[in-house]
Order: sequence, then C-alpha cells, then structure tokens
Amino acid sequence: MPTPRASRLRTAEVALLDSDGVIVAVNAAWDEFCLANGGDPRAVGPGVSYLEVCDRAGNDPVAADVAGAIVAALGGDLPAPRRVLVPCPSPTEPRWFDLLVSSRLDDTGVCIGATVTLSPVPAEMVTGRDRALGPAARSTFAVDRLLAALARHDRESLEIFVHHWLGPALDHDARQGTRSVAAAAAVLDLGGTARAAEALGATEDEVRRDRRLLHELCHVDPDADPGSHDLLALGVALRAWQVLGIGKR
Repeated sequence: MPTPRASRLRTAEVALLDSDGVIVAVNAAWDEFCLANGGDPRAVGPGVSYLEVCDRAGNDPVAADVAGAIVAALGGDLPAPRRVLVPCPSPTEPRWFDLLVSSRLDDTGVCIGATVTLSPVPAEMVTGRDRALGPAARSTFAVDRLLAALARHDRESLEIFVHHWLGPALDHDARQGTRSVAAAAAVLDLGGTARAAEALGATEDEVRRDRRLLHELCHVDPDADPGSHDLLALGVALRAWQVLGIGKR
C-alpha cells in the first residue's frame, strides 16, 4: 500500500503476484511512486509477499480487505476485479487510491496469481459517504455485505436468483468464451467503461460490446428508467454473482 507522502504521479501502479501472493514484477510507475514517497523499492518489490505486508499492518481494516481480495484472487474466486478504496493522506492533503485486485489466468484458464493495480483518485471525487463509513465499509457496497450474509444462510436461493437473471449470459459466456457478465459487473463496480476496460485488459469498445451482449441475452433494456425493476434486479444479480463466484473464468 502507498506510503503517506505527497505525490502527483497519476500513472497506475501495477504489481504481479505469484500463486503464493509474492510480488514477481512491478511496472515503472510502482517503483517511481515508492521512490517519490521516500520508500525503498526492495521493500515493496519482487520477492516481497504482499500478504505479509498486509499482515504487518495489524488490525487495519483496509489492509485486511486487501488481503482478503488477494486470497480470493489467488484461489480463482474473483469472477471480476475487486475494488478497495484506500485512504492514504499526505502531510499536506487528503489522498485516495482505487486498489483493484484480479486473478491472473494462463492461456488455459488456470489461475497463476493475482494482479494489484493502484490508481489515484482525486479527493473531490471521494464522497462524504465514502469518508464517513470507515475503511472496512468503503471497500464494498452495503449490498455486497447483505448478499454475503444471505449467501451464508441461504446460498441456494441466491444462486437461483442469479441464474434467473443472468443464466442466458452465463451459459453464453461458458460456451463462447465471452465475458458479458464480467464486463457488466466491472462497469457497475468501477463506475465506467474506461476503468472496467483497464481492469479487464480490454478496450472500451470491447467492454461496451460485451455489456450490450449481456442486456440482449438477459432481455433487459439498458435504456430503461434507472429505477426500473429489471435494471435493479440485474444489478443486484451482478453483485450477487461476484459475491458467489458463480461461473468464474
């Protein structure tokens, strides 16, 4: 996680982890950010366990959320990237980062590790709700916690709900190798096609195409009133799909 000194670097920092959560590669922006903030790249670079770094943070809830996302990614249990909003104030200003965790898959679809991406978020874009809820609550939407609780008590019913709304798209993705569900979930989770494309390693046009495909397969009008029953139900189904890890690729 970034160290608290002022920095104006805007390029996303990326680290690749192996199947044990150990960093195997970082991009130049990762090292540059570390140096600009007075850190030692050797302490947060290749050969260092990201999970151990999180453990050393003690009871910090954000570190615990990041570690949990990494463990899920290493197990192949993240059907779409997971976002954690990380507060990292400098001595002179508030500072926030979007931390995205996703599974790394080889050409055969086998999980070989995880990818961690850090992107700066302008302080003015962080809502008062984000600030007030506290670090643990910032990492997921309240509905995710509700769905997770439901999954513990009645997973079968939640799976039936997900397949009712997403079944045709899940089946199509499994047969054709598309990722309509993952694209739509990423757009919902990250708040736009640009960030979803970056997280999925796709172009924005590909994300838009896959998202349109989902709406076509599930017979839900994407241009309907945002408060319509079908759009709301589809959104909840996408969140539940992420919580359950159904049909992960």
